[in-house]
Amino acid sequence: MKKITDQMAYARLLDKYTKTQIAEMLGISKQAITRWKAVPLRYARPISESTGIAKSDLLPSEFA
Repeated sequence: MKKITDQMAYARLLDKYTKTQIAEMLGISKQAITRWKAVPLRYARPISESTGIAKSDLLPSEFA
């Protein structure tokens, strides 16, 4: 089974939500999200709570 990286998990998030939608969930700018290569640890919980996506699916290196 192929290991899911944080970058792959972030790409999956972007398949479901736009950067604008994520920015609105978090109260930050779309430009800030554009700089991400993966979901920052501090945003895993609020994104999980807003989307219902498990933290381990958003940031597997931290929550697997």
